[in-house]
Amino acid sequence: MTVPGDPPSVVAASDPRSPILYNAAVVLPVPVRFACAPRRWRFPLVVLGVLACVTLASDRAAASGELRIGISRVPATLDPAALAAGPELMALRLLFQGLVEFGERGDIGPALATQWTVSRDGLTWTFRLRSGVQLADGTPLTPEDVVASLARHVSNDEPRDPGVPWARFFRGANRIVREVRRGEPGTVQIHLSQPFSPLLALLTHPALAIVVIRGDAESRPVGTGLYRVVEHGPGRLVLESSGSGDRPRAERVAFSEVPDDAAGIAGLAPSGTLDVYFPQAPPGWAGLGLQVLSGPAWRVGLLALRTDQGLLSKKALRQAIALSLDPGLIRPALGRWAAPLVSYLPPGAWGVRDTPPPPYDVTRARKILAQLGVVDPTLTLVVSETLSGPDAPRVAEALRLSLGPAGIRVQVRAETEEAARAAMRRGEVDLGVHEGTLEVNDPHFFFQALLTSDAAAAPGAATNVAFFRSLLVDGMLLRASQLAFRPERLRLYQRLQVYLAEEVPYVPLFVRLQWVVARPGVHDLRLDPGGLHRLERVWVEAPADVFPPPPLLTVPPPPRPPAVPMPGRPTPPPVFDPGR
Repeated sequence: MTVPGDPPSVVAASDPRSPILYNAAVVLPVPVRFACAPRRWRFPLVVLGVLACVTLASDRAAASGELRIGISRVPATLDPAALAAGPELMALRLLFQGLVEFGERGDIGPALATQWTVSRDGLTWTFRLRSGVQLADGTPLTPEDVVASLARHVSNDEPRDPGVPWARFFRGANRIVREVRRGEPGTVQIHLSQPFSPLLALLTHPALAIVVIRGDAESRPVGTGLYRVVEHGPGRLVLESSGSGDRPRAERVAFSEVPDDAAGIAGLAPSGTLDVYFPQAPPGWAGLGLQVLSGPAWRVGLLALRTDQGLLSKKALRQAIALSLDPGLIRPALGRWAAPLVSYLPPGAWGVRDTPPPPYDVTRARKILAQLGVVDPTLTLVVSETLSGPDAPRVAEALRLSLGPAGIRVQVRAETEEAARAAMRRGEVDLGVHEGTLEVNDPHFFFQALLTSDAAAAPGAATNVAFFRSLLVDGMLLRASQLAFRPERLRLYQRLQVYLAEEVPYVPLFVRLQWVVARPGVHDLRLDPGGLHRLERVWVEAPADVFPPPPLLTVPPPPRPPAVPMPGRPTPPPVFDPGR
Protein backbone atom coordinates (compact mmCIF):
# COMPACT_ATOMS: atom_id res chain seq x y z
CA MET A 1 0.00 0.00 0.00
CA THR A 2 1.52 3.32 -1.05
CA VAL A 3 0.79 6.77 0.18
CA PRO A 4 -1.47 8.44 -2.42
CA GLY A 5 -0.93 11.87 -3.87
CA ASP A 6 2.89 11.92 -4.01
CA PRO A 7 4.54 13.09 -7.23
CA PRO A 8 6.53 10.45 -9.09
CA SER A 9 9.70 12.59 -9.07
CA VAL A 10 9.91 12.61 -5.28
CA VAL A 11 12.95 10.87 -3.83
CA ALA A 12 11.97 8.35 -1.18
CA ALA A 13 12.66 9.38 2.39
CA SER A 14 15.44 7.40 3.99
CA ASP A 15 15.00 8.56 7.59
CA PRO A 16 12.93 5.96 9.50
CA ARG A 17 11.69 8.75 11.80
CA SER A 18 10.12 10.57 8.86
CA PRO A 19 6.33 10.92 9.24
CA ILE A 20 5.75 9.47 5.78
CA LEU A 21 7.91 7.04 3.85
CA TYR A 22 7.18 7.60 0.19
CA ASN A 23 6.54 4.50 -1.89
CA ALA A 24 6.89 2.37 1.22
CA ALA A 25 4.51 -0.05 2.87
CA VAL A 26 2.15 1.32 5.53
CA VAL A 27 2.16 -0.79 8.68
CA LEU A 28 -1.23 -0.99 10.34
CA PRO A 29 -1.25 -0.63 14.15
CA VAL A 30 -2.52 -4.13 14.89
CA PRO A 31 -1.03 -6.50 17.47
CA VAL A 32 1.25 -9.36 16.77
CA ARG A 33 -1.43 -11.71 18.13
CA PHE A 34 -3.70 -10.66 15.24
CA ALA A 35 -3.10 -13.96 13.49
CA CYS A 36 -4.29 -15.82 16.56
CA ALA A 37 -7.59 -13.89 16.75
CA PRO A 38 -10.81 -15.56 15.64
CA ARG A 39 -11.58 -15.18 12.00
CA ARG A 40 -14.82 -13.29 12.74
CA TRP A 41 -12.74 -10.55 14.51
CA ARG A 42 -10.10 -10.03 11.87
CA PHE A 43 -12.09 -7.79 9.51
CA PRO A 44 -13.09 -5.34 12.28
CA LEU A 45 -9.45 -5.17 13.34
CA VAL A 46 -8.35 -4.27 9.82
CA VAL A 47 -11.00 -1.54 9.63
CA LEU A 48 -9.93 -0.14 13.00
CA GLY A 49 -6.30 -0.11 11.89
CA VAL A 50 -7.07 1.72 8.67
CA LEU A 51 -9.20 4.26 10.53
CA ALA A 52 -6.36 4.82 12.99
CA CYS A 53 -3.94 5.56 10.12
CA VAL A 54 -6.40 7.89 8.41
CA THR A 55 -7.10 9.72 11.65
CA LEU A 56 -3.39 10.07 12.33
CA ALA A 57 -2.76 11.41 8.82
CA SER A 58 -5.61 13.92 9.09
CA ASP A 59 -4.36 15.11 12.46
CA ARG A 60 -0.91 15.65 11.01
CA ALA A 61 -2.31 17.50 7.99
CA ALA A 62 -4.29 19.80 10.27
CA ALA A 63 -1.18 20.50 12.31
CA SER A 64 0.63 22.22 9.44
CA GLY A 65 0.90 25.95 10.16
CA GLU A 66 4.08 27.59 8.81
CA LEU A 67 5.91 26.97 5.56
CA ARG A 68 9.59 28.00 5.76
CA ILE A 69 11.24 28.74 2.42
CA GLY A 70 14.85 29.53 1.61
CA ILE A 71 15.60 31.74 -1.42
CA SER A 72 18.67 33.51 -2.75
CA ARG A 73 17.24 37.04 -2.32
CA VAL A 74 14.50 38.37 -0.08
CA PRO A 75 12.88 41.44 -1.67
CA ALA A 76 14.21 44.65 -0.17
CA THR A 77 11.05 46.47 -1.23
CA LEU A 78 7.44 45.32 -1.21
CA ASP A 79 6.62 47.13 -4.46
CA PRO A 80 6.68 44.51 -7.26
CA ALA A 81 7.18 47.22 -9.92
CA ALA A 82 10.67 47.86 -8.53
CA LEU A 83 11.72 44.23 -9.07
CA ALA A 84 12.68 42.62 -12.37
CA ALA A 85 12.18 38.88 -11.87
CA GLY A 86 13.36 35.92 -9.88
CA PRO A 87 12.51 34.68 -6.38
CA GLU A 88 11.58 38.17 -5.21
CA LEU A 89 8.54 38.31 -7.46
CA MET A 90 7.66 34.76 -6.44
CA ALA A 91 7.36 35.96 -2.84
CA LEU A 92 5.43 39.14 -3.65
CA ARG A 93 3.00 37.22 -5.85
CA LEU A 94 1.36 36.04 -2.62
CA LEU A 95 0.61 39.64 -1.57
CA PHE A 96 -0.82 41.20 -4.72
CA GLN A 97 -3.27 40.35 -7.49
CA GLY A 98 -3.65 41.73 -10.98
CA LEU A 99 -6.69 42.36 -13.11
CA VAL A 100 -6.25 38.96 -14.78
CA GLU A 101 -4.13 35.87 -14.19
CA PHE A 102 -3.03 32.68 -15.91
CA GLY A 103 -4.84 29.49 -14.97
CA GLU A 104 -3.47 25.99 -14.60
CA ARG A 105 -3.84 25.25 -18.33
CA GLY A 106 -2.30 28.50 -19.54
CA ASP A 107 -5.58 30.27 -20.22
CA ILE A 108 -6.05 33.86 -19.08
CA GLY A 109 -8.81 34.13 -16.51
CA PRO A 110 -10.33 36.73 -14.19
CA ALA A 111 -8.69 37.92 -11.00
CA LEU A 112 -9.69 41.38 -9.76
CA ALA A 113 -11.57 41.90 -13.03
CA THR A 114 -14.54 39.64 -13.64
CA GLN A 115 -14.91 40.49 -17.35
CA TRP A 116 -13.47 42.77 -20.01
CA THR A 117 -14.43 44.17 -23.39
CA VAL A 118 -12.54 45.78 -26.27
CA SER A 119 -13.80 48.65 -28.37
CA ARG A 120 -14.40 48.18 -32.08
CA ASP A 121 -11.17 49.97 -33.00
CA GLY A 122 -9.18 47.92 -30.46
CA LEU A 123 -7.90 51.01 -28.62
CA THR A 124 -9.97 50.93 -25.41
CA TRP A 125 -10.08 48.01 -22.99
CA THR A 126 -12.74 48.13 -20.26
CA PHE A 127 -12.37 45.94 -17.16
CA ARG A 128 -15.26 45.41 -14.75
CA LEU A 129 -13.95 45.01 -11.21
CA ARG A 130 -15.06 42.36 -8.78
CA SER A 131 -17.25 43.84 -6.06
CA GLY A 132 -16.62 43.46 -2.36
CA VAL A 133 -12.84 43.05 -2.63
CA GLN A 134 -10.92 44.04 0.47
CA LEU A 135 -7.29 44.96 0.87
CA ALA A 136 -5.07 43.26 3.40
CA ASP A 137 -5.65 46.12 5.87
CA GLY A 138 -9.41 45.55 5.78
CA THR A 139 -10.34 48.57 3.65
CA PRO A 140 -12.33 48.09 0.43
CA LEU A 141 -10.61 48.25 -2.95
CA THR A 142 -11.97 51.07 -5.11
CA PRO A 143 -11.66 51.75 -8.85
CA GLU A 144 -9.58 54.81 -7.97
CA ASP A 145 -7.05 52.50 -6.29
CA VAL A 146 -6.78 50.41 -9.45
CA VAL A 147 -6.39 53.46 -11.68
CA ALA A 148 -3.68 54.95 -9.45
CA SER A 149 -1.77 51.64 -9.32
CA LEU A 150 -1.65 51.22 -13.12
CA ALA A 151 -1.33 54.90 -14.02
CA ARG A 152 1.90 55.28 -12.05
CA HIS A 153 3.63 53.12 -14.69
CA VAL A 154 2.62 55.36 -17.61
CA SER A 155 5.29 57.94 -18.40
CA ASN A 156 6.86 59.82 -21.31
CA ASP A 157 10.31 59.05 -19.93
CA GLU A 158 12.19 56.22 -21.56
CA PRO A 159 12.54 53.09 -19.40
CA ARG A 160 15.77 52.88 -17.45
CA ASP A 161 16.13 49.16 -18.15
CA PRO A 162 15.00 48.22 -21.69
CA GLY A 163 15.21 44.56 -20.70
CA VAL A 164 12.18 44.83 -18.40
CA PRO A 165 9.41 43.38 -20.60
CA TRP A 166 6.49 45.51 -19.42
CA ALA A 167 8.29 48.86 -19.15
CA ARG A 168 8.63 49.59 -22.88
CA PHE A 169 4.85 49.26 -23.33
CA PHE A 170 4.05 51.81 -20.57
CA ARG A 171 6.96 54.25 -20.86
CA GLY A 172 8.60 56.33 -23.57
CA ALA A 173 7.39 58.33 -26.53
CA ASN A 174 6.48 55.17 -28.47
CA ARG A 175 4.62 53.46 -25.63
CA ILE A 176 1.44 51.53 -26.43
CA VAL A 177 -0.45 52.26 -23.17
CA ARG A 178 -1.46 55.92 -23.32
CA GLU A 179 -3.78 56.39 -20.37
CA VAL A 180 -5.51 54.58 -17.52
CA ARG A 181 -8.72 56.11 -16.18
CA ARG A 182 -12.01 55.28 -14.51
CA GLY A 183 -14.95 54.35 -16.75
CA GLU A 184 -18.52 53.64 -15.79
CA PRO A 185 -19.18 52.78 -12.12
CA GLY A 186 -17.16 49.73 -11.17
CA THR A 187 -14.98 49.76 -14.30
CA VAL A 188 -11.47 50.80 -15.30
CA GLN A 189 -10.36 51.67 -18.83
CA ILE A 190 -6.94 51.32 -20.49
CA HIS A 191 -6.44 53.38 -23.64
CA LEU A 192 -3.87 52.32 -26.25
CA SER A 193 -2.13 54.02 -29.14
CA GLN A 194 -2.65 50.98 -31.38
CA PRO A 195 -4.49 47.66 -31.13
CA PHE A 196 -2.51 45.29 -28.94
CA SER A 197 -3.90 41.82 -28.22
CA PRO A 198 -1.05 40.69 -25.88
CA LEU A 199 -2.21 43.32 -23.35
CA LEU A 200 -4.08 40.67 -21.33
CA ALA A 201 -0.98 38.51 -21.04
CA LEU A 202 1.07 41.56 -20.13
CA LEU A 203 -1.30 42.42 -17.27
CA THR A 204 -0.62 39.02 -15.68
CA HIS A 205 2.97 40.08 -14.93
CA PRO A 206 3.44 40.44 -11.14
CA ALA A 207 5.02 43.88 -11.59
CA LEU A 208 1.66 45.16 -12.90
CA ALA A 209 -0.33 43.86 -9.93
CA ILE A 210 -2.61 46.28 -8.11
CA VAL A 211 -0.64 47.96 -5.32
CA VAL A 212 -2.14 50.54 -2.94
CA ILE A 213 0.16 52.92 -1.06
CA ARG A 214 -1.50 55.21 1.45
CA GLY A 215 0.04 57.78 3.76
CA ASP A 216 3.71 58.61 3.67
CA ALA A 217 6.37 56.99 1.54
CA GLU A 218 7.44 54.72 4.40
CA SER A 219 4.09 52.93 4.63
CA ARG A 220 3.95 49.40 3.30
CA PRO A 221 2.24 48.71 -0.02
CA VAL A 222 -1.04 46.85 0.44
CA GLY A 223 -2.60 44.33 -1.90
CA THR A 224 -5.51 41.92 -2.21
CA GLY A 225 -3.53 38.66 -2.16
CA LEU A 226 -4.04 35.65 0.06
CA TYR A 227 -1.38 36.87 2.51
CA ARG A 228 -0.38 40.01 4.35
CA VAL A 229 2.98 41.09 5.76
CA VAL A 230 3.67 40.59 9.45
CA GLU A 231 7.47 40.95 9.36
CA HIS A 232 9.85 42.43 6.82
CA GLY A 233 13.51 43.07 7.42
CA PRO A 234 16.93 42.38 5.94
CA GLY A 235 17.00 38.77 4.77
CA ARG A 236 13.54 37.85 6.12
CA LEU A 237 9.91 38.18 5.05
CA VAL A 238 7.03 36.61 7.01
CA LEU A 239 3.48 36.47 5.66
CA GLU A 240 0.25 35.26 7.21
CA SER A 241 -3.14 34.48 5.74
CA SER A 242 -5.17 37.63 5.12
CA GLY A 243 -8.48 35.82 5.54
CA SER A 244 -9.82 37.09 2.21
CA GLY A 245 -10.67 34.92 -0.77
CA ASP A 246 -9.65 31.27 -0.87
CA ARG A 247 -7.83 30.08 2.21
CA PRO A 248 -4.21 29.04 1.55
CA ARG A 249 -2.96 25.68 2.76
CA ALA A 250 -0.30 27.19 5.05
CA GLU A 251 -1.34 29.87 7.52
CA ARG A 252 2.11 31.45 7.50
CA VAL A 253 4.92 31.58 4.95
CA ALA A 254 8.39 32.65 6.10
CA PHE A 255 11.05 33.52 3.48
CA SER A 256 14.68 33.51 4.56
CA GLU A 257 17.66 34.65 2.53
CA VAL A 258 20.18 31.83 2.17
CA PRO A 259 23.76 32.73 1.14
CA ASP A 260 24.63 29.50 -0.65
CA ASP A 261 23.46 25.97 -1.35
CA ALA A 262 25.43 24.45 1.51
CA ALA A 263 23.54 26.61 3.99
CA GLY A 264 20.27 25.78 2.25
CA ILE A 265 20.78 22.03 2.57
CA ALA A 266 21.83 22.43 6.19
CA GLY A 267 18.54 24.24 6.78
CA LEU A 268 16.63 21.18 5.54
CA ALA A 269 18.19 18.93 8.18
CA PRO A 270 15.83 17.45 10.82
CA SER A 271 16.77 20.24 13.21
CA GLY A 272 17.04 22.91 10.49
CA THR A 273 14.98 26.02 9.92
CA LEU A 274 13.76 25.38 6.34
CA ASP A 275 11.09 23.22 4.73
CA VAL A 276 11.72 24.19 1.09
CA TYR A 277 14.86 25.50 -0.59
CA PHE A 278 15.35 26.77 -4.14
CA PRO A 279 19.03 26.06 -4.94
CA GLN A 280 21.14 28.32 -7.10
CA ALA A 281 22.80 25.34 -8.83
CA PRO A 282 21.59 21.84 -9.70
CA PRO A 283 21.65 19.82 -6.48
CA GLY A 284 24.17 17.04 -6.32
CA TRP A 285 22.86 15.36 -3.20
CA ALA A 286 21.39 11.90 -3.17
CA GLY A 287 20.25 9.60 -0.42
CA LEU A 288 19.50 12.39 2.05
CA GLY A 289 15.80 11.56 2.28
CA LEU A 290 14.74 14.81 0.60
CA GLN A 291 12.40 15.59 -2.25
CA VAL A 292 14.29 16.80 -5.32
CA LEU A 293 12.20 18.15 -8.19
CA SER A 294 13.27 19.74 -11.46
CA GLY A 295 11.59 21.18 -14.52
CA PRO A 296 12.24 23.43 -17.51
CA ALA A 297 12.31 27.18 -17.01
CA TRP A 298 11.35 29.86 -19.52
CA ARG A 299 14.96 30.64 -20.33
CA VAL A 300 16.43 29.20 -23.52
CA GLY A 301 19.81 29.18 -25.20
CA LEU A 302 20.08 29.80 -28.94
CA LEU A 303 23.00 29.72 -31.33
CA ALA A 304 22.76 33.08 -33.14
CA LEU A 305 24.12 33.24 -36.71
CA ARG A 306 24.82 36.69 -38.11
CA THR A 307 22.76 36.78 -41.29
CA ASP A 308 23.37 40.26 -42.68
CA GLN A 309 26.89 39.87 -44.05
CA GLY A 310 29.73 37.43 -44.67
CA LEU A 311 29.43 33.73 -45.28
CA LEU A 312 26.39 33.32 -43.03
CA SER A 313 24.32 35.58 -45.25
CA LYS A 314 23.82 32.45 -47.39
CA LYS A 315 20.85 30.46 -46.12
CA ALA A 316 22.30 27.16 -47.36
CA LEU A 317 25.40 27.63 -45.19
CA ARG A 318 23.24 28.30 -42.13
CA GLN A 319 21.35 25.11 -42.89
CA ALA A 320 24.63 23.22 -43.14
CA ILE A 321 25.61 24.44 -39.66
CA ALA A 322 22.29 23.23 -38.26
CA LEU A 323 22.87 19.80 -39.85
CA SER A 324 26.38 19.59 -38.36
CA LEU A 325 25.46 20.02 -34.69
CA ASP A 326 26.04 16.68 -33.00
CA PRO A 327 23.53 16.10 -30.15
CA GLY A 328 25.85 13.45 -28.76
CA LEU A 329 28.42 16.18 -28.06
CA ILE A 330 26.10 19.01 -27.02
CA ARG A 331 23.94 17.09 -24.55
CA PRO A 332 26.79 16.06 -22.20
CA ALA A 333 28.20 19.60 -22.34
CA LEU A 334 25.00 20.97 -20.79
CA GLY A 335 25.39 18.90 -17.64
CA ARG A 336 22.48 19.16 -15.19
CA TRP A 337 22.03 22.86 -15.85
CA ALA A 338 19.94 22.48 -19.00
CA ALA A 339 18.26 20.06 -21.39
CA PRO A 340 18.40 20.01 -25.20
CA LEU A 341 15.81 22.25 -26.88
CA VAL A 342 14.01 21.35 -30.11
CA SER A 343 11.82 24.46 -30.47
CA TYR A 344 12.27 28.23 -30.44
CA LEU A 345 9.98 28.67 -27.42
CA PRO A 346 10.48 26.89 -24.08
CA PRO A 347 8.34 23.83 -23.30
CA GLY A 348 4.91 24.63 -21.92
CA ALA A 349 4.73 28.12 -23.42
CA TRP A 350 1.62 29.15 -25.29
CA GLY A 351 2.16 28.94 -29.04
CA VAL A 352 5.13 26.57 -28.92
CA ARG A 353 5.58 24.33 -31.93
CA ASP A 354 7.74 21.27 -31.40
CA THR A 355 9.35 21.20 -34.79
CA PRO A 356 11.70 18.23 -35.18
CA PRO A 357 15.32 19.35 -35.16
CA PRO A 358 17.29 18.96 -38.37
CA PRO A 359 18.83 15.50 -38.48
CA TYR A 360 22.50 15.23 -37.69
CA ASP A 361 23.94 14.71 -41.15
CA VAL A 362 27.59 15.71 -41.68
CA THR A 363 27.71 14.20 -45.15
CA ARG A 364 24.87 16.40 -46.34
CA ALA A 365 26.47 19.44 -44.74
CA ARG A 366 29.72 18.83 -46.62
CA LYS A 367 27.78 18.51 -49.90
CA ILE A 368 26.13 21.89 -49.25
CA LEU A 369 29.52 23.50 -48.68
CA ALA A 370 30.84 21.94 -51.89
CA GLN A 371 27.86 23.23 -53.87
CA LEU A 372 28.43 26.73 -52.48
CA GLY A 373 32.10 26.58 -53.41
CA VAL A 374 33.11 27.43 -49.83
CA VAL A 375 36.51 25.95 -49.01
CA ASP A 376 37.68 25.65 -45.42
CA PRO A 377 35.54 28.47 -43.92
CA THR A 378 36.49 29.97 -40.56
CA LEU A 379 33.91 31.46 -38.18
CA THR A 380 34.27 33.28 -34.86
CA LEU A 381 32.17 32.09 -31.91
CA VAL A 382 31.75 34.19 -28.75
CA VAL A 383 30.58 32.74 -25.45
CA SER A 384 30.21 34.30 -22.01
CA GLU A 385 32.05 32.92 -19.03
CA THR A 386 28.94 32.96 -16.90
CA LEU A 387 29.14 31.96 -13.26
CA SER A 388 25.74 30.26 -13.16
CA GLY A 389 24.62 28.04 -15.99
CA PRO A 390 26.01 25.50 -18.43
CA ASP A 391 29.77 25.43 -18.68
CA ALA A 392 30.27 27.94 -21.52
CA PRO A 393 33.76 26.74 -22.59
CA ARG A 394 32.50 23.17 -22.64
CA VAL A 395 29.49 24.13 -24.79
CA ALA A 396 31.77 26.11 -27.11
CA GLU A 397 34.09 23.12 -27.46
CA ALA A 398 31.13 20.87 -28.29
CA LEU A 399 30.08 23.30 -31.02
CA ARG A 400 33.63 23.49 -32.39
CA LEU A 401 33.98 19.70 -32.48
CA SER A 402 30.56 19.38 -34.16
CA LEU A 403 31.38 21.74 -37.00
CA GLY A 404 34.89 20.40 -37.55
CA PRO A 405 33.93 17.21 -39.44
CA ALA A 406 31.78 19.29 -41.81
CA GLY A 407 34.81 21.34 -42.78
CA ILE A 408 33.96 24.48 -40.78
CA ARG A 409 36.68 25.83 -38.51
CA VAL A 410 35.59 27.73 -35.39
CA GLN A 411 37.65 30.18 -33.38
CA VAL A 412 36.27 30.47 -29.84
CA ARG A 413 36.30 33.87 -28.18
CA ALA A 414 35.54 33.68 -24.43
CA GLU A 415 34.46 36.95 -22.81
CA THR A 416 32.74 38.13 -19.69
CA GLU A 417 28.96 38.08 -19.84
CA GLU A 418 28.70 41.82 -20.52
CA ALA A 419 31.50 41.82 -23.10
CA ALA A 420 30.05 38.83 -24.95
CA ARG A 421 26.59 40.42 -25.05
CA ALA A 422 28.05 43.70 -26.31
CA ALA A 423 30.02 41.92 -29.04
CA MET A 424 26.90 40.16 -30.31
CA ARG A 425 24.85 43.37 -30.22
CA ARG A 426 27.50 45.18 -32.25
CA GLY A 427 27.74 42.35 -34.76
CA GLU A 428 31.44 41.71 -34.23
CA VAL A 429 31.23 37.89 -34.40
CA ASP A 430 29.76 35.27 -36.69
CA LEU A 431 28.30 32.97 -34.03
CA GLY A 432 27.18 33.55 -30.47
CA VAL A 433 25.40 31.64 -27.70
CA HIS A 434 22.48 33.90 -26.83
CA GLU A 435 20.11 33.30 -23.91
CA GLY A 436 16.57 34.69 -23.96
CA THR A 437 13.79 34.63 -21.36
CA LEU A 438 10.05 34.44 -21.92
CA GLU A 439 8.99 36.87 -19.19
CA VAL A 440 5.28 36.72 -20.10
CA ASN A 441 3.52 33.66 -21.51
CA ASP A 442 2.86 35.11 -24.95
CA PRO A 443 5.13 34.59 -28.00
CA HIS A 444 4.98 38.29 -28.88
CA PHE A 445 7.22 39.31 -25.99
CA PHE A 446 9.88 36.77 -27.02
CA PHE A 447 9.87 37.11 -30.80
CA GLN A 448 9.54 40.88 -31.01
CA ALA A 449 12.93 41.54 -29.42
CA LEU A 450 14.54 38.55 -31.14
CA LEU A 451 13.36 38.88 -34.75
CA THR A 452 11.98 42.28 -35.76
CA SER A 453 14.00 44.49 -38.08
CA ASP A 454 13.79 47.40 -35.67
CA ALA A 455 15.47 45.25 -33.00
CA ALA A 456 18.48 44.83 -35.32
CA ALA A 457 18.86 48.50 -36.25
CA ALA A 458 20.08 50.08 -33.01
CA PRO A 459 23.88 50.30 -33.14
CA GLY A 460 25.44 48.54 -30.19
CA ALA A 461 22.06 47.84 -28.57
CA ALA A 462 20.52 45.33 -30.98
CA THR A 463 18.48 42.59 -29.32
CA ASN A 464 18.10 40.85 -32.68
CA VAL A 465 21.68 39.57 -32.44
CA ALA A 466 21.30 37.53 -35.64
CA PHE A 467 20.63 40.81 -37.50
CA PHE A 468 17.85 38.99 -39.31
CA ARG A 469 15.65 41.32 -41.36
CA SER A 470 12.52 40.02 -43.02
CA LEU A 471 9.45 41.99 -44.05
CA LEU A 472 7.46 38.76 -43.88
CA VAL A 473 8.43 38.21 -40.23
CA ASP A 474 7.73 41.85 -39.36
CA GLY A 475 4.28 41.61 -40.92
CA MET A 476 3.44 38.32 -39.18
CA LEU A 477 4.43 39.66 -35.76
CA LEU A 478 2.52 42.92 -36.27
CA ARG A 479 -0.64 41.16 -37.41
CA ALA A 480 -0.46 38.59 -34.62
CA SER A 481 -0.21 41.39 -32.04
CA GLN A 482 -3.36 43.10 -33.36
CA LEU A 483 -5.65 40.12 -33.88
CA ALA A 484 -8.34 39.62 -31.26
CA PHE A 485 -9.06 36.03 -32.38
CA ARG A 486 -6.65 33.89 -30.35
CA PRO A 487 -6.73 30.75 -32.57
CA GLU A 488 -5.65 32.87 -35.52
CA ARG A 489 -2.80 34.32 -33.47
CA LEU A 490 -1.72 30.79 -32.58
CA ARG A 491 -1.71 29.80 -36.26
CA LEU A 492 0.50 32.76 -37.16
CA TYR A 493 3.04 32.07 -34.41
CA GLN A 494 3.35 28.42 -35.39
CA ARG A 495 3.73 29.34 -39.05
CA LEU A 496 6.48 31.76 -37.98
CA GLN A 497 8.38 28.97 -36.23
CA VAL A 498 8.25 26.81 -39.35
CA TYR A 499 9.68 29.72 -41.33
CA LEU A 500 12.49 30.19 -38.79
CA ALA A 501 13.44 26.52 -39.05
CA GLU A 502 13.83 27.06 -42.80
CA GLU A 503 15.77 30.36 -42.63
CA VAL A 504 17.88 29.38 -39.57
CA PRO A 505 18.78 32.77 -38.06
CA TYR A 506 18.95 30.93 -34.75
CA VAL A 507 19.41 27.28 -33.82
CA PRO A 508 17.76 26.12 -30.55
CA LEU A 509 20.38 24.65 -28.22
CA PHE A 510 19.06 24.22 -24.68
CA VAL A 511 16.44 25.15 -22.11
CA ARG A 512 17.48 25.96 -18.57
CA LEU A 513 16.35 23.70 -15.73
CA GLN A 514 15.17 24.86 -12.32
CA TRP A 515 15.32 22.86 -9.11
CA VAL A 516 13.73 22.71 -5.68
CA VAL A 517 14.64 20.62 -2.63
CA ALA A 518 12.20 20.00 0.22
CA ARG A 519 11.63 17.90 3.29
CA PRO A 520 9.66 14.66 2.88
CA GLY A 521 6.67 16.15 4.73
CA VAL A 522 6.11 18.93 2.16
CA HIS A 523 3.14 18.31 -0.14
CA ASP A 524 1.71 19.74 -3.38
CA LEU A 525 5.00 21.39 -4.34
CA ARG A 526 5.18 22.05 -8.07
CA LEU A 527 7.45 24.13 -10.26
CA ASP A 528 6.03 26.86 -12.47
CA PRO A 529 8.08 27.31 -15.67
CA GLY A 530 7.95 31.09 -15.23
CA GLY A 531 9.34 30.86 -11.69
CA LEU A 532 6.11 32.11 -10.07
CA HIS A 533 5.45 28.95 -8.11
CA ARG A 534 2.02 28.56 -6.51
CA LEU A 535 3.19 28.40 -2.94
CA GLU A 536 -0.30 29.04 -1.58
CA ARG A 537 -1.10 25.39 -2.34
CA VAL A 538 1.91 23.94 -0.55
CA TRP A 539 1.62 22.61 2.98
CA VAL A 540 3.97 20.83 5.34
CA GLU A 541 3.29 18.16 7.91
CA ALA A 542 4.25 18.54 11.52
CA PRO A 543 7.29 16.49 12.64
CA ALA A 544 6.60 12.90 13.55
CA ASP A 545 7.74 13.30 17.17
CA VAL A 546 4.93 15.79 17.84
CA PHE A 547 2.40 12.97 17.84
CA PRO A 548 2.57 10.07 20.32
CA PRO A 549 2.59 6.64 18.73
CA PRO A 550 -0.89 5.17 18.36
CA PRO A 551 -1.79 2.56 21.01
CA LEU A 552 -1.75 -1.02 19.91
CA LEU A 553 -5.08 -2.78 19.80
CA THR A 554 -5.30 -5.57 22.36
CA VAL A 555 -7.29 -8.67 21.50
CA PRO A 556 -8.40 -11.06 24.27
CA PRO A 557 -7.63 -14.72 23.64
CA PRO A 558 -10.50 -16.80 22.35
CA PRO A 559 -12.42 -18.80 25.02
CA ARG A 560 -11.33 -22.39 25.42
CA PRO A 561 -14.06 -24.81 24.37
CA PRO A 562 -15.44 -27.07 27.18
CA ALA A 563 -14.11 -30.58 27.48
CA VAL A 564 -16.28 -33.22 25.81
CA PRO A 565 -16.30 -36.63 27.53
CA MET A 566 -15.25 -39.39 25.22
CA PRO A 567 -16.81 -42.84 25.47
CA GLY A 568 -14.69 -45.21 27.42
CA ARG A 569 -12.56 -42.46 28.93
CA PRO A 570 -12.86 -40.77 32.32
CA THR A 571 -13.82 -37.04 32.32
CA PRO A 572 -10.69 -34.92 33.11
CA PRO A 573 -10.86 -32.67 36.17
CA PRO A 574 -11.51 -28.96 35.51
CA VAL A 575 -8.44 -26.78 34.98
CA PHE A 576 -8.30 -23.19 36.23
CA ASP A 577 -7.76 -20.79 33.28
CA PRO A 578 -7.18 -17.13 34.19
CA GLY A 579 -8.18 -16.04 30.67
CA ARG A 580 -11.77 -17.28 31.08
